[in-house]
Amino acid sequence: MFSKKKKVNNSVINQVTIIGKDVQFLGDLKTKDDIRIEGNVTGCVISDSRVIIGPDAHIFGPVEGVSVDVFGVVIGDIKSKSSVNIGANAIVEGDLYTMDITIESGAKVYGYIHAHGQNGEPFQKKNTKNDLSSLTLGETNEKSFSNKNSSDLLDVISKKVFENSPKSKEIKNGNEINNGNDQTAFW
Repeated sequence: MFSKKKKVNNSVINQVTIIGKDVQFLGDLKTKDDIRIEGNVTGCVISDSRVIIGPDAHIFGPVEGVSVDVFGVVIGDIKSKSSVNIGANAIVEGDLYTMDITIESGAKVYGYIHAHGQNGEPFQKKNTKNDLSSLTLGETNEKSFSNKNSSDLLDVISKKVFENSPKSKEIKNGNEINNGNDQTAFW
């Protein structure tokens, strides 16, 4: 009588795990499917898919997912393989590791943003050369100083900073202004 079975194609249905608004969860959550959190979680949240933190949700622990959308509060690092989206009323206290990030106006993010490529390797910082970056301690050349006299290094740095300051330009142009406490010295 009920012998016919309907076939369900799992590739079409996207499973979603939902942690409801009134749920207080203590422990680590790990899933292969999308996860939407509307309640409070103390512990790690890890998904092999998308993580959505609802506007009333509070997460106290790290969050990992292919993409992470935050509309509530996360106290912990966020790692994403593709993108992190921070909503206008969201609060994040932790570092963000992602390829792409969107932070809406009004969001509060307290932490560092670490960019990485598709293979997860961090992007290399551009190497900018300037006179101060080549100064080192312990070597002997005209741009280096011995450890015995590291105050020389501070003197050189102070001179470089002063040379680029507005006060230096006033003195060079002969427009020296003395405002009482100012003795025409940089400090």
